[in-house]
Amino acid sequence: MNKTLITIVTFLLCLSLAFSRNKYEIEELRVIFYSAIQNDDKMDDFRNKLLRVFGEYNTKIEPLGIAYWGIYHTLIAKHSYNPYTKLKELKKGLDIIDQAIQKDKKNLEIRFLRFSVLHHIPDFLGYNDEKKDDAQAILDLLKSQDFSKLDFKFQKGIAEFMIKSNRINQQSVQDLTNIYLK
Repeated sequence: MNKTLITIVTFLLCLSLAFSRNKYEIEELRVIFYSAIQNDDKMDDFRNKLLRVFGEYNTKIEPLGIAYWGIYHTLIAKHSYNPYTKLKELKKGLDIIDQAIQKDKKNLEIRFLRFSVLHHIPDFLGYNDEKKDDAQAILDLLKSQDFSKLDFKFQKGIAEFMIKSNRINQQSVQDLTNIYLK
């Protein structure tokens, strides 16, 4: 009986440490991602962290990993000077993020990642439906106030971005302000 109890406790402790480590790793990935947005010198760091956290891109990794691999390609587009490369990598990245959304439609972080990219690209590229769908999904998910995957502070940052984006109506601005900014 004692051996079984010790085994169970050890297993739960290891599982807890793995989840804690993974959460820390994802937080580090986010920090590197934000620095790679502004600084293309951070792209190698971002790619290396992606490899450590999620492994090589494939459709079998978890949806958040797929989304961040898509984001990686959109950042290649952002930092490229060649218009052909910009368009090719942007489309590739958005297609990969779409795969992640198809696997986990109610993941706030994945939706926000795609929305933040779409917000900054011109309307003539034709992603307006996705932009509207993501904005609505993000609003619904923020209003649900589920902090089990993303804490209040992270969601508050998303709410602030949505308000500043001017892509949501005044009632939604007021709703988000009441929940996150008061």
